[in-house]
Amino acid sequence: VITPEKIIKIKNENQKSPELKIIFPNIWVDDHHVTLQQLTEKKLPHTTRDITISFSVIKLPNSRNMEYHYKLNNNWWENGNSIVLQSLKPGKYKIECEAIDRETSIHYSELLNFRIDQPFWFSWWFGLIAISAIIVLIYWILNNYEHSA
Repeated sequence: VITPEKIIKIKNENQKSPELKIIFPNIWVDDHHVTLQQLTEKKLPHTTRDITISFSVIKLPNSRNMEYHYKLNNNWWENGNSIVLQSLKPGKYKIECEAIDRETSIHYSELLNFRIDQPFWFSWWFGLIAISAIIVLIYWILNNYEHSA
């Protein structure tokens, strides 16, 4: 409401605060920029060692009153909105990112799941081939030893 002397803002109690979403503007995998979809929808190769992720919330008129936290694989919460993961081993990873609006105390969260593949020499089929090759080699050596004796 505007009067000649002042501007009065009337707060509507039924008005919902806008739904904010966590965004991931920068994701780097071993010094290569990737999209969120590229990180989460395919298995990363076993040579992947470093992942850097930054996240934020776009809140107008400003985002200064946001507090950021994250946790990796259900460990302790860490403060900040920049995640640096180094020397990663093959396996499944889960990152929970959280933003808290200090003005409204509303929590926003996003879950990221990604996987780093095992090297092929850790697969069951490679082990089966290796054992079979060793058995064939032992058989061949023993068979040739008997024929030469």
